[in-house]
Amino acid sequence: GDNLYISCSATFLQLNASNISQTINQYTTSGSVNQRGGITIGGGYAYLTTSSELVYQLNATNISQLIASYSGIGNRLEAAVAYGNKGYVYTGGWDGFLYQLNSSNVSQLINKVNVGAVYYTPIVSDDYVFVTSGSGITYQLDANNISVIIASESTGGNFNSPSIANGIVYA
Repeated sequence: GDNLYISCSATFLQLNASNISQTINQYTTSGSVNQRGGITIGGGYAYLTTSSELVYQLNATNISQLIASYSGIGNRLEAAVAYGNKGYVYTGGWDGFLYQLNSSNVSQLINKVNVGAVYYTPIVSDDYVFVTSGSGITYQLDANNISVIIASESTGGNFNSPSIANGIVYA
């Protein structure tokens, strides 16, 4: 059946979506699960970030199984993970970097690029990653190599995730 994933402090729960009083599995993280972006499900994995600057990758069908984690983010990881279809996931922290990790093993850093503090979750659309920095600049990056900046636009002091609909990015 379908699952519902929720977190409360450092506890991550997998519930039966047909009867949410039934806990299927749970996982306890080393820090509180970040509430700004939440939990991302993609490719059979559940991804989450914590206040202890860790990115977790768990088996989505049994979240008690840790697949991998990444600990190289320097300061205040609050953005959730954005799942892309190119084999990568993306997240950012207050250290000023957007991180590109291997989606099948998040312990593998592929790339990182300095875009300024990332408070909220980036979005992925086909070949691009869009992220808004705390300094008010929205970036369009190549999804395969985030060091390649396609375009950037000053969007003012923006503390939200960008959105995309019908080929238009809203920031």
